Amino acid sequence: MNRMERIDAGDRSVRLSLDEIRLWSEEAEKWASETGLVLPERGESLKFKLYWEGPAQAYILRVLNRLKAASPNQMQEYDVQVKALITDDKGANRVVSILFLAADPTDASRLRLGEELREIQEKLQLAKLRERFRLHQRMSVRPADISQALLDEQPQIVHFSGHGTATGALCFENQMGETHPIQPDALAALFEQFASQVKCVVLNACYSEIQANAIAEHIDYVVGMNQAIGDKAAIAFTIGFYQALGAGRTIEEAYKLGCVQIRLQGVPEHLTPVLVKKGQAKPLPREASKLQLPIESRQPTGAVAVSLVFSKDGLVIKDERELKASLTEALFAAENQLPVTFNVVLEPLEIVERYINSIESGEASPENRITKVNLLKQARTLEANKRAITAALPMLLLPPIRPAFLSVDKLIESIQGLARQLFESDYSVNADALDVFRTNDPKLKTVIWLDGAEVEGVKSATGLKSISALVGSGWDLFDLPREVRFRKAIPAIILEIIRRSEDADEPIDVLKALDLHKWSIGLH
Repeated sequence: MNRMERIDAGDRSVRLSLDEIRLWSEEAEKWASETGLVLPERGESLKFKLYWEGPAQAYILRVLNRLKAASPNQMQEYDVQVKALITDDKGANRVVSILFLAADPTDASRLRLGEELREIQEKLQLAKLRERFRLHQRMSVRPADISQALLDEQPQIVHFSGHGTATGALCFENQMGETHPIQPDALAALFEQFASQVKCVVLNACYSEIQANAIAEHIDYVVGMNQAIGDKAAIAFTIGFYQALGAGRTIEEAYKLGCVQIRLQGVPEHLTPVLVKKGQAKPLPREASKLQLPIESRQPTGAVAVSLVFSKDGLVIKDERELKASLTEALFAAENQLPVTFNVVLEPLEIVERYINSIESGEASPENRITKVNLLKQARTLEANKRAITAALPMLLLPPIRPAFLSVDKLIESIQGLARQLFESDYSVNADALDVFRTNDPKLKTVIWLDGAEVEGVKSATGLKSISALVGSGWDLFDLPREVRFRKAIPAIILEIIRRSEDADEPIDVLKALDLHKWSIGLH
């Protein structure tokens, strides 16, 4: 009987020979020479460690179940731990190949990807099992580079580090070095082609849990992030994860140590990483692959990301407490000169894009072609609105105007005002126009439209009997009622500054233009 070489020298072990395993099924002959099985006894219960690769996994599990059924007294308890590609039939060490993929597009905020790579290299070099690991790297990765690297390096572990979006897309680079998002279903289809080779995927990017669930349909273990994650937390997880792997721990144990390492660093993000196992993946949302959201960067420590959804009627407030908390954090971060990003979802644009996609997938009838042109026109207008509001939101946090928002309620009013003015829901045939202009700069002016109640508020605030009395007078912006100032005037000023700043022939000093004390109201 061919006995296998002892693996756990300190344990009294029960060994199964390859000949014995062959008795259970003819399938074993395909891989038996590459498989080892040791059942070391610890205390009163038996703990099993399996060493396998490829199709051996399912078969050995069947063997264990049959052993348990055949010897219930001897095998009452056992704990199965997977260690991929560690030993061959002679007990010799196998090499685990790790592929590190990184992308940091030039049009996104910079990340500390080099530091993360150095940490992996260092932890593996210091590991007691360092000879069992080989680390390969690819930086500034483009879509075609992923499959090429998988073919060239044949890794068992793939680690991606970079940006993600709120819909789970991972951001790689195009030929110009700019963002090229890859949706969850596309990357999952790629890993399906390497399912017999890749055992674990780590996605160290914001909102990558969606991607992890898609990939886990084919890969045994996938780590993703269930929300935005800071650079410090992302690197801390990497340190703990590869420390554990280098010590011979399982993927699950490595994941847990990565989360603990985040806590040890004093960062409250240890619940952000999630481990998705094959067979436990959540289904991919139907529309997830069609949505296109702004990039969610792995933020530097202290940075804030705010996600806002807009409908045709303005800002959508589903959870007022959560919205106020996010904006309060944004104001605080801006005061302390920390980065703040706004992720904007424009529901009307998504609806139009879905209609366009449905038409493109249908027959090219004359009616459909005409409808598509009209929808493309709508999409162009909506995309311009989305760009405008995405540019306007950070301006609310700039130093000249930020002190005006002593309460987050005022900030919400101005955000609502931005949306309503962009979507032209603020104008009615019964509204009165009021000029808002910058003192000593007649070219920098705009108009706000007031309804009946707002006109009465202006008259009360200024002491005038009629709004027409404002003709020719230079009333201060702060003479306006608070509601009109935050809902109408401030949003109009910001949108006008954006329009002027886009004019290359007449450059504008944005910070000076945002000084509200230099703005006046009147009728011309």
